Formats: sequence, structure tokens, C-alpha cells
Amino acid sequence: MSSNLTLAGATAAMTAVLGPFFVGLGTGQNAAGLVGEAAGGGYVRVPATLTQSGRTAANGGALTFSGFTQTQGAFTHAGLFTAATAGTCIWVGPLNAAVNITAGGTITIQAGDLALEIAAAA
Repeated sequence: MSSNLTLAGATAAMTAVLGPFFVGLGTGQNAAGLVGEAAGGGYVRVPATLTQSGRTAANGGALTFSGFTQTQGAFTHAGLFTAATAGTCIWVGPLNAAVNITAGGTITIQAGDLALEIAAAA
């Protein structure tokens, strides 16, 4: 028998997954999460605080990646991790547009642009 979360269940589940989290950038995704995560050259995951609204949560403030010491190329996906290094990827999704990590550059994900939702039964 299959089952689905009710709207109340989806909202409760979202409350349980609010963090703290760290956002990483990568070149794609698979069933395990983010793939091709940037590494070295001043890249670090950025801490993120999520703000809940019902069964949806989004970053409450801008997420800024900076301090790059080398160019790493284009990244197309963001992942939400349970730790600044290693940890578990709990969410991954495509960026609206590819971003390039360049030496001395800055990448910003605006407040509300990283959003996840737990779907409820229709």
C-alpha cells in the first residue's frame, strides 16, 4: 500500500529539517546528491539558515561565496549539506543559470532563491 504525507505531515516534516546547513556548488546531481563539487582554491561551503513557511523553506538571507584564489569553471547546481566538509547532502537542485568560479570573484544566491518543498498528497 502506498501512502502520502498530509499537508500537516509535510509541514511537520519541513520543521524537522531546518538545519543548520551548508550550501555547496557543483556540476550536477545524482541520486546521492551533488556531484562535481568545487574543491580547493579558496572554495568553502557557505552556512545557510532556512526560514520555514508551511511545507516550504528558503534561505532567509543572501548566501555569498567569495575568497576564491583560482578559477574553477562553471557550476550548475547547489546542494544543501549537514556539515561544512563531508556531511550528508540532503537536497540538491539546479541553479537558474550556471555560475563561474573565478579567482577573486564572488557568487551570491539571493535571499529566497534557494527553496525546498516537501510535497503533500494532492
